[in-house]
Amino acid sequence: MISVILETKRVILRPFEESDAPAFGVAMRDSNITETTMFGPPARTAEEGTAQALERIADFSAHWHRHGVGIFGAFDKNTEAMIGY
Repeated sequence: MISVILETKRVILRPFEESDAPAFGVAMRDSNITETTMFGPPARTAEEGTAQALERIADFSAHWHRHGVGIFGAFDKNTEAMIGY
């Protein structure tokens, strides 16, 4: 796994991990997000959202390994909640 981590006073930027899938799955259920990032319909259930998130995380991880750069997840430093990507 790539271990690039960027931090500010309030935010941590790091590559996604499989354990982030439930939180990322919430984004996969938001049509405002999926229509511009996945170009498809949103997930209909929490389980479907988590499954889509796991697929995206695997894609992101493969990209990091192939190219040495990739997508960061943004996490609140105090709560560790996902706040974006």
